[in-house]
Amino acid sequence: MERGDSQVRLRDWALGLTRQLLPIAQRMDAAHASGDYTAAVQAAVQGLQHPQTLPSARVLQAVKQDFDGSFVAFARAQSVLTKKAMLDTELAAAAQQEFANMARASWEAQRKVEDADTMPFDIYLQEYLSPRHLVPRQRA
Repeated sequence: MERGDSQVRLRDWALGLTRQLLPIAQRMDAAHASGDYTAAVQAAVQGLQHPQTLPSARVLQAVKQDFDGSFVAFARAQSVLTKKAMLDTELAAAAQQEFANMARASWEAQRKVEDADTMPFDIYLQEYLSPRHLVPRQRA
């Protein structure tokens, strides 16, 4: 990367930026009685100094090591693990009831729409797929 007439490594440039952000983060922490802003800047510095600890580096390592370089295989495995974790997690009774109520309301709304239909489905489908609907409408 070029800075003026000299070359600078991207990591060094980023570390310089994070150093400049530190006093701002400290002021924000003081204003909000927090340590979160400083911690975020320090985490960024940590990631720049040790990129192998970043989530993206860990993903790349797992793809290479465990999935023969296939990101698709990695993503599929993560999907299976996530599905299992979600299915193994008990849904709170209140949430279950809310979803059941939403499902009933959805079915009722669908029934009302279907009851109000005046065109048989096969006619609707024929009209929907009609070539005359493929021509763009003229704008007025």
